[in-house]
Amino acid sequence: MLQPYLAEIRRLLNSAFFTYGVVVLWVMFFTLSITFLGESSSLLSLGHPLSVSLRWMLDVPIIAALAERPWVMLFMMLVYAPLVEEALFRMLPLALFKNSNPHLVRAVVVCFCGIFFGRLHGSAINVFIQGFVGMMLGFLYLKNSKNQLSAYLTCVAVHAAYNFTTIAITFVG
Repeated sequence: MLQPYLAEIRRLLNSAFFTYGVVVLWVMFFTLSITFLGESSSLLSLGHPLSVSLRWMLDVPIIAALAERPWVMLFMMLVYAPLVEEALFRMLPLALFKNSNPHLVRAVVVCFCGIFFGRLHGSAINVFIQGFVGMMLGFLYLKNSKNQLSAYLTCVAVHAAYNFTTIAITFVG
């Protein structure tokens, strides 16, 4: 009775771990490449680390005051940003093109949303880092798109894990 649900959960976890692993390897490769080329030795110098949704919110004085508290900022980066950004950059655009040719139109939408996602995260270098992450999350969403809620929640979980990894690298490095 539980077998179909367990198989679906196992498939979603395999998909999420594969995508997250590829994203982490890309970020590590890109960061190490820049470091070895002598351009930079710090992730922080590559661009502003805050997400686009958090930067817009920091213009509101009360939210900016709350963001000075580390736990609030951590909540915003690990919960709020993944929920909002996955809805805006993955779920909404891909739901609009749900009935389109899945191989061409949806791939173009994923690439465009990934590049736009990366560019809105900061400097042009973010297009390569967060843009690639956005594209991988888009393909993860497409891979699990039979159930829109599970596709969305899987992308939110991978996004939160990526943000946690970025925070950890920033504080350890």
